[in-house]
Amino acid sequence: MSSTLADEDIRMIEERSKTYAQAVQDNDSSAATALFTEDAVRYPPNQPTVTGHADMERWLSSLPRRRVFRTHPIEIRGFDDLAYARGSYEQEMILEGSPDPVADHGNYLEIWRKLPDGKWYIAVLSHNSDNFDLVMRFLGASNASGS
Repeated sequence: MSSTLADEDIRMIEERSKTYAQAVQDNDSSAATALFTEDAVRYPPNQPTVTGHADMERWLSSLPRRRVFRTHPIEIRGFDDLAYARGSYEQEMILEGSPDPVADHGNYLEIWRKLPDGKWYIAVLSHNSDNFDLVMRFLGASNASGS
């Protein structure tokens, strides 16, 4: 068992992370979901756990439209077929009833797995907003619309 990831594995995780961020910015829930393992688990802030591709795509589809979504990786480490990535994110969302885009930022922690196809996929994602009021506003809007 090696103690660190190969440079090519780190580059692949960085590239797939960029692909994920672009899919989220493009509001493409199918493309974003495709970067997760079939049994992936997501821990969104102040919401129930999201498990598996079907729930992941449904959850991603329920999010407000984004004008901007960027991630800023701080660290990627791991060994063999397991890695973690942590960093921060920033986004601008279009919330129902809001005339202007709403800015948000926060942090994330991802666990990545390298599958037999040689590609890295997100197995676990936990993220939190630094803007509690915005999260509660979004959750209130989601609950009001029946989501």
